[in-house]
Amino acid sequence: MSNRTAAVNQETWNDIVKFYYEDEFFFGKHWQSLAPLRHLVKKIAASERAKKFRAGQSMFTLCISTTPYHGLKEKDPFVCVDVLRSIKDEAPGFEIAYWSDLQCATEKHVCSEENALEVLDQVLDKLWRATEAST
Repeated sequence: MSNRTAAVNQETWNDIVKFYYEDEFFFGKHWQSLAPLRHLVKKIAASERAKKFRAGQSMFTLCISTTPYHGLKEKDPFVCVDVLRSIKDEAPGFEIAYWSDLQCATEKHVCSEENALEVLDQVLDKLWRATEAST
């Protein structure tokens, strides 16, 4: 991967951190359920993962890809991360889904906030391998 690609990818993570942390829309108690996703995004942005993968969002869903451009095409694989909101006072978790294309998720994992990075790393490895195989 080129230094330019790594820098562009890192910038997408910086933008996502700004989206989740600085956008007025997310201030206030109504969006506290997104706090785990905000924390996860900040951890990823500060890691080496941010250089390897591109970040984006669709509404409140975090989207991760290896595409060198904004937006996904029909055959582009990607990963989505959503916060699972609980109607009880249980700790929130995540649904991490691997999409081999835009049609449907081919793999889904439900995990706690504590092991989200471990699960996400496994799914991102799959995304990386799929992308490398197609280039």
